[in-house]
Amino acid sequence: MIKMPVLEVDDVSAGYGESIVIKGMSLELERGELMGIVGPNGSGKTTLFRTMTGLIRPRSGRVYLKGRDIRFIPRRTLAMGVSAVPQLQQVVFPYLVADFILMGRYAQRGRFWAPDKDDHVLLEHVIDLLDLARIRYHRVSSISGGELQRVILAQALIKEPEIMLLDEPTSHLDIKHQVSIMDILKNLVDVRKMACGIILHDLNLAALYCDKIALVKDGAISRMGRPDQVLREEYIKDVYATDVLVRKGPIGSKPYVFLVPGIYKQD
Repeated sequence: MIKMPVLEVDDVSAGYGESIVIKGMSLELERGELMGIVGPNGSGKTTLFRTMTGLIRPRSGRVYLKGRDIRFIPRRTLAMGVSAVPQLQQVVFPYLVADFILMGRYAQRGRFWAPDKDDHVLLEHVIDLLDLARIRYHRVSSISGGELQRVILAQALIKEPEIMLLDEPTSHLDIKHQVSIMDILKNLVDVRKMACGIILHDLNLAALYCDKIALVKDGAISRMGRPDQVLREEYIKDVYATDVLVRKGPIGSKPYVFLVPGIYKQD
């Protein structure tokens, strides 16, 4: 039986103004799959994210959601199926954390809705899941960057999406909450068969959690496959222009990438 991807990027080129940032990118995201997108700064990862979520239109190529061109899917319908978590931005409006999270139910409930019992059950679930009880009555504008990151993720999760796309969700987080968030996403993928695409800078987090990795260089996908197929010394050196060592890690035989500081390089 042939699997149909829930999200497909088909030969997409996109950019801003006269500038083309990504060129001829193609990838597929399936149910029950966690895909990592990695690459250096400026390589086109965020432009790919914005194209996948419908925030910018491709100059050429198409993005499909369950076989439908997303250009022709109403924004609310798209938002019901896809939760997008962009890079962290400061929230200036003084919403309470709990109220801000509940706003994530808008796509399911409609414009003029009042939270009901089911909404509050979901609220309590995501607050507990993301360790937010202590700040639930704080103003969103007053919490730390790491706390805000978890609040924004909670708002995305309360939608109960079929697909989640996240742009660097572990930035600004300490290692406890990095692991916690990746554990949550992996569980949703494995148990609920959610499809998840995530932009990461930490190659070792990507190796530990992702089923598939797309390695991006200069607006194109350089390599794509399982972590052990993509995270190889020669590929990483080519894309990042820096020396690394890759060894079999101590957990699950996943590849582990070691940085090579200049002071330790041999003449």
